[in-house]
Amino acid sequence: MLLYLRYPVTNSELPIVPDMKLKPHLQFLDSGLLCASVGIGTMYFSDEPLSEIYFGKLAEQISGQELIASERPNELTKPLFWTREKKQSNAEVDFIRIYKGKLYPIEVKSGATGRLRSLHSYINNSDCTAAVRLYSGTFSLETLKTPLVNGEGGKEFKLLNLPLYCAANINAYIEKFLS
Repeated sequence: MLLYLRYPVTNSELPIVPDMKLKPHLQFLDSGLLCASVGIGTMYFSDEPLSEIYFGKLAEQISGQELIASERPNELTKPLFWTREKKQSNAEVDFIRIYKGKLYPIEVKSGATGRLRSLHSYINNSDCTAAVRLYSGTFSLETLKTPLVNGEGGKEFKLLNLPLYCAANINAYIEKFLS
């Protein structure tokens, strides 16, 4: 249980079933294991921002381990991610969270800014009206519209922006967000 294989889901409604034919992501139990495995152990203790270390992969790793830790103790579930593979463009949302019978996409950004193209693609292809961004910014709540692409899009949704360190309490934030 030191390493998880996180397989993607390709649908955006319940029940979600991982597609075992697609390439999984590796999720280490601890960020120190990731750093040691790729030879960046000493960088982890530097003053460099999290967004600069290992191309932002460390931010996704830490968020994943916090999401695993936030599950009920007897419920060791692997966090899932969503993917859409098309010849023209691929899209991938870092995590999909099931909370009270609904799916919530979670996008992790290592910096304080970043595009949300994959998240917009997920929103456009689902009945989802709320999403979460974990990032190096501050707490905020936004109402956004997906961009129009080839006549599709323009769907309104709520985006809960949370600092990366809030990942462990994501269910509480989603609950507050919904009320």
